[in-house]
Amino acid sequence: NLTNSTVLNIYLGTAESGCHPDVGSDWIINSTLQCNDTVISVGTLYVNTTGNLFLNKVNLTSGLTTITATGNFTALNSTNITMTGDAFVYGRYNLTNSILRFNGSQNGQLGFEANNSASIYISGANISEGDNASNNYYFILKSASAIYIDNTTLTGIGSNDPNINQTGLYLGRWPDSFSGNKIANNYNGLVLRFSTATISLPPIVNSSNAGLFFYNASNIAISNLNITNASYGIIFYNNS
Repeated sequence: NLTNSTVLNIYLGTAESGCHPDVGSDWIINSTLQCNDTVISVGTLYVNTTGNLFLNKVNLTSGLTTITATGNFTALNSTNITMTGDAFVYGRYNLTNSILRFNGSQNGQLGFEANNSASIYISGANISEGDNASNNYYFILKSASAIYIDNTTLTGIGSNDPNINQTGLYLGRWPDSFSGNKIANNYNGLVLRFSTATISLPPIVNSSNAGLFFYNASNIAISNLNITNASYGIIFYNNS
């Protein structure tokens, strides 16, 4: 039964077409596939529950991307990913020594959302807005089962959006590892929505609004607080 609030993602076209799907097609990954040193441009990417996609030195342009609950996406070794649609992650997402860009046509139009079932492993990466530096993107990490982000640059995240989780690098819990990172040029540097944690922060630079935005957060002990060039250092919103 469909209601007005029902959303359907329908994937048509090429299914399991190897490492050379048709340009603009729907690329569906149902099994293990490794692609090396190639260029891929697709309209959508769907990694199924049995899918394992490994990209090595690949230039990938993709629209709407979905990694299902037991699906696996891995990008390694200078893989360059340009998103022209949103990314929704329910499974495992691994970005190592690679680039992820969100090429939206409007500020806050595109972004990345990791659900509670997701496992996020990001290391040595550069994550940023696309061709237009004015068009920021959202980056939402809910209470994912694993969050490891290290030695990574995260810039251009968040906009003045009524949805607070889209205003900066949103963390629904503190990551398992979060070291050596650079947080710069975001609307809110970090948006934290969790309770009872001890956290060590990277430097947060050039935030249009707040360096730190606490949203329904409590009992958080902070070390290494270093916020520069922000309109507000810290904002507390609806906190206990």
